Amino acid sequence: LPARFRVAWRARTGGPVLSTPLLSGRNVVFGSADKTVRAVRFDTGKPVWTYATRGIVEASPKQVGNLVIVGSSDRHLHAVDAATGKPRWRYKTDDKILGAATIAAGARPGQRWAIVGSYDNRVHCVDVATGKRVWTYETDNYVNGQPVLAGEKRDLV
Repeated sequence: LPARFRVAWRARTGGPVLSTPLLSGRNVVFGSADKTVRAVRFDTGKPVWTYATRGIVEASPKQVGNLVIVGSSDRHLHAVDAATGKPRWRYKTDDKILGAATIAAGARPGQRWAIVGSYDNRVHCVDVATGKRVWTYETDNYVNGQPVLAGEKRDLV
């Protein structure tokens, strides 16, 4: 690393960036308090796509194949095309999602699940290919962070 850093580029948003960015190919993908998920070019910071949600995006995005998956305070887990930002599916919870999803191997070979906590006091498991619920688990309080897996299921991302 260099002894001194310099700013290579800046990306404009309508609010603070609240999530940890995701490197997706040649793009950087991140959520913002302006209720969007954005992709900008890694080398220039120029906009590639913007996807609007109905709530602040604090959750860090995850990539599974050609999908970017991210939660929002609009009570949804969103899946968008990583190259274009076009919506693929939305999964509704009963309250906001502020933590990142954990991506895990599903029950069948090649199947992927997104496991995410919500302020609805549940952990939700969603099939990445379809956006359909696989299971939910009720907790004693809201889930603010990213779920961790142990045992036979393991984190893939």
